[in-house]
Amino acid sequence: MTQFQEVSMRVSHHNFTSFLVALLLLGGGWRQGLAAVPSDLVEELSATVDEALGAEVAEARAWALRARALLGERASRQLLLDNSQNTDLLVRIFCGLGLAEMGRPEGLEILAEETVAAGAASRQRILDRYLRHLPERQQVTVLTEVLTRMEDPQGLADVLRWIARNGEGAVYQLLAGATRLEEDTAELYLQAVLSTPRPEAIELARSLAGSSLANLRRGAVEVAQMVGGEQGQAMLEELLASPSPETAEAAAFALAPLGVSAAYTTLLEVAQNPESTTRVQALEAIRDGNPSLLRLETLSFMVTGEQDLTLRRRIYEALGATGSDQAYQELEAMLSRDIYEQRLDAIAGLGYTHRASAVPLLAEVLLGGGGPELRRLAAEALGHLGIESAAEPLLTALNRERGGEVMLAVVRALGFCRSPEAVWPVAFLLSNSDDAVVLAALDTLEALDASSVASQVETTATSHRSPEVRWQATLALLSLDPQVGQIRLMQAIERPPEGFMAAIERLPQGLRMDLYRRLLRQANPDVRALTASRLLAMREQGLPLLTEMIDPASPSDMRQLAVSLVTARRDPQDLSLFLELAETSQQEMRNQALQAIVELASPDCEPMLRSLLESPDLVRRVMAVYGLWKMAQH
Repeated sequence: MTQFQEVSMRVSHHNFTSFLVALLLLGGGWRQGLAAVPSDLVEELSATVDEALGAEVAEARAWALRARALLGERASRQLLLDNSQNTDLLVRIFCGLGLAEMGRPEGLEILAEETVAAGAASRQRILDRYLRHLPERQQVTVLTEVLTRMEDPQGLADVLRWIARNGEGAVYQLLAGATRLEEDTAELYLQAVLSTPRPEAIELARSLAGSSLANLRRGAVEVAQMVGGEQGQAMLEELLASPSPETAEAAAFALAPLGVSAAYTTLLEVAQNPESTTRVQALEAIRDGNPSLLRLETLSFMVTGEQDLTLRRRIYEALGATGSDQAYQELEAMLSRDIYEQRLDAIAGLGYTHRASAVPLLAEVLLGGGGPELRRLAAEALGHLGIESAAEPLLTALNRERGGEVMLAVVRALGFCRSPEAVWPVAFLLSNSDDAVVLAALDTLEALDASSVASQVETTATSHRSPEVRWQATLALLSLDPQVGQIRLMQAIERPPEGFMAAIERLPQGLRMDLYRRLLRQANPDVRALTASRLLAMREQGLPLLTEMIDPASPSDMRQLAVSLVTARRDPQDLSLFLELAETSQQEMRNQALQAIVELASPDCEPMLRSLLESPDLVRRVMAVYGLWKMAQH
């Protein structure tokens, strides 16, 4: 007979005072844990735990062991250790939790071991329902062991993403351990950080910037960009001064669109470095953001003998962007030469001079009957000029061209000219048989803010044969007629095209959240899963939407996910919802809700827990015992 059974027998024959005397025989843990249990319940609770310890149902045994752990005495500790190798995962996990709650290091060892060994679904359950509720120090101990032992890359990625999404304080800082790892493993840490935008990640960026691995140093820039705002920009400016050239370069590319002048100085050094692999991108950034930094002498030196056609083209575009008369005259002279490549370079350069006098020069090339490459580049250059007078030759070319890359270039260029004369000729193209032309026309109409043709765009959005065209027309309609566009968008996501999520994430937050809410109820389970994944990454913003899916009308997979999330969170504010879920007809949901209730140990739940002691379900009875005992401790 065990000590616990002996105590139970004494309780069966004596009053509550005798029970307290018996507790003293077992040590201070009993006295501390159960002295507050109402005397009318002592015998019933003890008997229920005893019954559950011998039950065939593993879940009942698991909760009985967890209840025994609350007693804190030596016999309970040994009982948990004896059951820690049980064949049932839940029993082993509860033994680990119980020992951890008793302050025993063996419990943390068991939890780490089970987390590493578990399959993906079981591991997620362990992390969500159990580990997240341990004290921070114990979470760090367990997760450090898990990260050290985990050999499966996918399992490691899952744990890292969980830390990135749920970890706080020292737990989240475990992600900084990437700086001490080999490249492949460190990359998993970085991707986990990038998967969940969080302000706390800014401190990780500083750690990553000091890594010996180039990909982590570049990753520091990605993290700072992800955080954004003043914090993100301040970190990027700090990284711009990094002794690591690739880190400084990546920071410069990130800061250039923000107009930070020091970034362009770094990019100019990159552009002039013959060993750099990003000279083209550096020139593009300077050309578009700070052309005043460019000097004719520097560009002339760079272009001399340059064999890379793309780089040479960018140099001539930068030459035009300087705005100098000398550069303009040189480009104009090159345009009349017989060397084909020089003519192409001159056309590209003239497009960035932004001078009205370049319009007739480029129009002559576009309309002069030259080859398609010359005409295409001339159309692009007219668009780059960004002036309304460039629309006239483009519209003429629109009437002449019969498809191909030249026509696409003409349509796109009209979007940069801001000419109202272009609206209707471009709208006419919505009935073109070439989908690429229709897509280009939609982009141009949106750029022209052509609200006058919104009805034509709506027709395309609802009746075009191509799903991709219908989707893009719907997005264009959002800017041309927002009210109608939102209606059509809600309809369109019933059968969204591939890549739809990227477009949704660029929409205003209010509309985006409405769309996510709709997508969670979408018929396609893959779409629901993708949406749920996105909302999980959004943390505070996304969880309320997922919680809404507890509604019985929700798809079963979404309802199950929502119940798992809200019960794993164990927020006291959700107590009324837990009580409601504890009465649902679905057993798994009932037990999840009941687990949240007993873990919260709120006095408000005592009547409900007492009523469960009469349940025919032993699992629910022993869970109620655990809750009442834990409540007594508090």
